[in-house]
Amino acid sequence: MGYTTRDIALISVFNNVGQFSGVVGGYVIDNHGPTKASYVSGGCFFFGYLLLWLQVMEHIPSSLGSLCVTMLVAQIGLSCVAQV
Repeated sequence: MGYTTRDIALISVFNNVGQFSGVVGGYVIDNHGPTKASYVSGGCFFFGYLLLWLQVMEHIPSSLGSLCVTMLVAQIGLSCVAQV
């Protein structure tokens, strides 16, 4: 894929921000309950990793920005499920 160490570190930063920020999960749990938070978590986790897989396997075009965003979405899903 041709990414430098700096690019991989940036993807890792988005991974950590998504995983350790509980803002989305806390908001959904407080306002809509744990059941809807589980749905949001599952959706973010599934679609984030699906898009990540499609990009890595080169089924869809990939860029550094899109990899960062998909990793962020997938890890927000992980963060939500950890709070439920």
